[in-house]
Amino acid sequence: MNEKTILGSRRERGQSLVEFALVLPFLIMLFLGIAELGSALYDYLTFTAANREGARLASRGRFDDNAVMERIVSSGDGNVELETMGPDANFGIIITHFYSNESGVIDPLLTTRAFSGTVYVDGTPVALTSANVNAYSRIDPAFVIDHDAYQVKVNAYRAANDYEVTSVQVIVVETFFAHHLLMPKVAGWLGLHDPVNFYLASTVRVSLDRQH
Repeated sequence: MNEKTILGSRRERGQSLVEFALVLPFLIMLFLGIAELGSALYDYLTFTAANREGARLASRGRFDDNAVMERIVSSGDGNVELETMGPDANFGIIITHFYSNESGVIDPLLTTRAFSGTVYVDGTPVALTSANVNAYSRIDPAFVIDHDAYQVKVNAYRAANDYEVTSVQVIVVETFFAHHLLMPKVAGWLGLHDPVNFYLASTVRVSLDRQH
């Protein structure tokens, strides 16, 4: 092997090392991003399952709010703990009951709320209380109007077909989850803020005669 071949081989190896050094930061960022995304997705799926489990239990109409909230919290698996209180609090629950009369109109005076846990506001944990729960609920006010219109149609159909018209309870289960990033400093370089807040609301309709 002559001297030119040796020099050329060294030059190619040096070029490869330089190219690898240039690409390496992007590869590291890619792998870290995949890890963060996988962790967030896993937490979100667990969080979603917990919300749906609470809605399923509430739809039976035979369980009080404490039982529903306990079921939601216990739905977290061994890898994702849903903590409502304490230093590791990351979870909040708001359960709202809307009651409509036989005409299908919701009476705001009968609306009740149960709650438990913590929500994050600008990265700061805030315990849900009777003083702030209404402010943190995200139920769209138009929801009541939409329900009234829908229930009026349902009752009109039932009456036209000689079915008994019954009053209805609409239950909205809202859950809040704070997903803490695996590498918050690195994520900050990507414009992400710790924690990432997840929110989900499920709505179920329960005939009031099922609660007796």
